[in-house]
Amino acid sequence: MLTYVFAGIWAALLVGCVLYSIFGDAKLGIPGAVASTAALAISLFLTGNIYLSIFAQVAAAAFIVAVPLLAFYFAGKANTDTRIRKGKANIRALIGKRCLVVEDISNIQNKGLVKYNGNLWSAKSVNANDYIEEGTIVVIHYVEGVKLVCSRER
Repeated sequence: MLTYVFAGIWAALLVGCVLYSIFGDAKLGIPGAVASTAALAISLFLTGNIYLSIFAQVAAAAFIVAVPLLAFYFAGKANTDTRIRKGKANIRALIGKRCLVVEDISNIQNKGLVKYNGNLWSAKSVNANDYIEEGTIVVIHYVEGVKLVCSRER
């Protein structure tokens, strides 16, 4: 009889975790659903010794939930690049930066390269008819696809 009580509890947790993974955070909901399923299976099939069954259910659920959560935790700690953890490595961080033109920028000829932070980027001018010569310093206004849209530094 007590086995069915635990089976009902695990089934309710399974439904709750599935709903949470759909409408909330999948990083927490999916391991919880897997753990609830394992504990539900143990509660239904390991019915001989009730204390062993309860211990196995709780241990399996705790292990299945702990492993992914610890993996997410240590994966975040392993990221030593502080720019990425603080969200400053994205494309928006380029806006307003100065860079050097290494190939003439011409929107009409669809060419242009700039060098920023040691990397070469395709570039085009903010003004459609503007021609920017090699060696000029430009300022990045925005990013369009994989091209930096720049204008002459004032």
